[in-house]
Amino acid sequence: RLALTQVMLCRHALDGQEEIVGNWRSPGTPSAREAEPLAIPILIEGACWGSLSLHGRETPGWLPEEIEALSPLASALAAAVTRHRDDAARAAHLHATSGLLQQIVDVVARADSLDAWA
Repeated sequence: RLALTQVMLCRHALDGQEEIVGNWRSPGTPSAREAEPLAIPILIEGACWGSLSLHGRETPGWLPEEIEALSPLASALAAAVTRHRDDAARAAHLHATSGLLQQIVDVVARADSLDAWA
């Protein structure tokens, strides 16, 4: 049984730095005893968006079965990030479209008021 002591979600910034998006640590767990974490890349459209860093092994190395079992987490996170991006793009498009529709309504209203004067 794998007992994770820390889980970090990191996003790769444009300047090459990593930004910690989320960080969970099990209370009362010292990090000094841990070996290297397992970093699973989060791929979006073939590009590395960031990584899921899992800490919890006191012995070096991760078993292939552990890596295989944990890899779907990165895929689920990639799907969530993609969905969030798509939702944000749809919201921006809707906002731009509603602004355009308001401009059309304003033009029609002005034209109607000019017709009333004619």
